[in-house]
Amino acid sequence: MDETIKEQQIKDLKVKVVYDEISENPRDWDNIGKMVCFRTRYNLGDETDLRTDQFEGWNELKAYLVKEKKAFLILPLRLYDHSGISISVSSAYPFNCPWDSMQVGFIYCTKEDIKENYLVKNNYVKRITKKILNKAEEELKQEVKTYNQYLNGEVFGFVVEDSEEKHIDSCYGFYDVEEALKEGIESAEWTIKNKAERERKNTLLPYIQGG
Repeated sequence: MDETIKEQQIKDLKVKVVYDEISENPRDWDNIGKMVCFRTRYNLGDETDLRTDQFEGWNELKAYLVKEKKAFLILPLRLYDHSGISISVSSAYPFNCPWDSMQVGFIYCTKEDIKENYLVKNNYVKRITKKILNKAEEELKQEVKTYNQYLNGEVFGFVVEDSEEKHIDSCYGFYDVEEALKEGIESAEWTIKNKAERERKNTLLPYIQGG
């Protein structure tokens, strides 16, 4: 049975927020960034044909990505491995822990990636300004944050049930509990409104037919 994280009663319906047990890997989405990770114990990041024995260190890998893959914006990825794993671009605690943290790779994007993903006055950018570059960096950080949530099982869904716990509606793939709850409430309210409208029409139908 799904573990309920949060719930709210909407008239005779109950909205429950639960964990998404079969969430989609966000690295399969249409991302601006590319993740290159080396960590033999875990299968992290995007698929790559690169191997650790091709490089003598992170600086050599970074130079390769810049030269061969045209990496324009590149951020280091660090892993904290202690009773579960967390991945981040941060070097603050716990990702600077000398025992349980380490660099595992990079996330990067090219100039073309940036130009093809940002619009200025409804046109794709031709010149990458500092403002656009900052937006791209925040996008890469958000991709890592979302991926970290996926790795930690922090993906949610909502379930709407009636008073007899009969399934009414559900949806999954939310990365925020409150967003999942909000969508669930909207679904419940729509269901109640739609039911009331059907009942109103059924009540009026004999009069309309009789007229």
